[in-house]
Amino acid sequence: MFHLAIVDDDKRYMELTCAMVMRYAEENKSKQIVFNSFRSSLELLEAVERGEEFDALLINIVMPGINGISAAMELRNMGIRSPVIFVTEDRAIASDAMKAGSTHFLLRGFLYEELRKTLDSVADQGGKERRRHMVMSTREGYRHIYLRNILYCVADGKYQDVFMDNGEKLEVRMSHKALAAKLEEGPNFISVGSSFIVNLFYISELNVDHIIMEDRYLIQIPGRLHKTVRRAYEDFMLSLGSRNKK
Repeated sequence: MFHLAIVDDDKRYMELTCAMVMRYAEENKSKQIVFNSFRSSLELLEAVERGEEFDALLINIVMPGINGISAAMELRNMGIRSPVIFVTEDRAIASDAMKAGSTHFLLRGFLYEELRKTLDSVADQGGKERRRHMVMSTREGYRHIYLRNILYCVADGKYQDVFMDNGEKLEVRMSHKALAAKLEEGPNFISVGSSFIVNLFYISELNVDHIIMEDRYLIQIPGRLHKTVRRAYEDFMLSLGSRNKK
């Protein structure tokens, strides 16, 4: 599924853009295109803070309140790297847009063919980017976390302590079961009992009954999981070696 956010304060242009995107979705059913429309940058930012994830963003630059460039820069500051397509009437502001992470532009009043080519170019990029991160509700607010930066997670009541590779610890408002289900969609993570989720990439030592992580944190392996954990680690290392040879 490819999830697109459309942001435009002009009702007429919004309706035209949505109609074009619906046509694109119909012509590209295999990409499973869905979209949400927002009448302001603030609406978009509030949706992201609630946990909405988007594979790409189509944003009008000139809008009341928070303009499109400021909104994109705020999203970048939150860790979101999804492709941004700016809609503008003025090519001269392209340099400012580039600073906000945009590499795609459409001039106001663009035709369907122009939109089609742009969406074709961002669809694969956005889908890959989304799979690399997830939104987490922490004590400090919503955070967009890249999965590769998670060392391990430790259950702590209603929260999960998520330890990052930069030494940061995040207190995430999520059950162990729900977090494990999300992380284990990828090949890097495995649950070790009912309290730990481990990123296999950051295992420093794997012993018969315990793991030592890269930061020297020790995790005991329940007896019934000894073989399961070792097999998962060996399979992961084999797959890593195969990818490195390509």
